[in-house]
Amino acid sequence: MIHSSAEAGYSKASDAYASGRPDYPVEIAGWLTETVGLPAASTVLGLGAGTGKFTNVLRVQTRV
Repeated sequence: MIHSSAEAGYSKASDAYASGRPDYPVEIAGWLTETVGLPAASTVLGLGAGTGKFTNVLRVQTRV
């Protein structure tokens, strides 16, 4: 359950929060494949990812 104050605060400023967070480099998907050994067709879970910026990089990089 999310406290009402936290929900209200994030709802009012979520755009500012997302725009203030740095983007991830697109090379991160290559790093996960080449260095970590995560196959490109893997299913991943961005638990607690916040803005979803990292998830978006993964989604774009794994489209076939």
